[in-house]
Amino acid sequence: MDVKTLVEAESFSFNDLLDKARQELKQTVDSVGSVDAIIAHWDFPTSVMVPILCKENNLPAPPLESVLKCEHKYWSRLEQKKVIPELVPDFCSIDPFASDPLAQVTLEYPFWLKPVKAFSSQLGFKIENEEQFHAAIKRRVRRFVNSANPSTKR
Repeated sequence: MDVKTLVEAESFSFNDLLDKARQELKQTVDSVGSVDAIIAHWDFPTSVMVPILCKENNLPAPPLESVLKCEHKYWSRLEQKKVIPELVPDFCSIDPFASDPLAQVTLEYPFWLKPVKAFSSQLGFKIENEEQFHAAIKRRVRRFVNSANPSTKR
């Protein structure tokens, strides 16, 4: 699948992309005879599609759960803490849509506020005080809502 479809799309349906990839794999098998490997050339959604497609086609790949554990910042930290607790900085998870998300923070200032899934450091903020926290939450939630619903006004 091309970069325009997987990387540059304004929005997409994961299930539709997965179905399109399945169709392309079937066409390849029909014309060439086999698919010997599937590679990812980008972060999500490609990184998650590959283990699903490999499993369906009996190809070697890491399990989906391991990919998700590595890509999800909070889940990854939980796994890291199990193995190397002395090297993992303090962290916590919050619900940015809660009525008072700051009440969920268990860290001292300064700390970093990041989405559990992102790339290129987008929507990551160094937080040094309550005012910065609330401004970052407002920006993150607005960006999330606008991305999920293109008709939402910025």
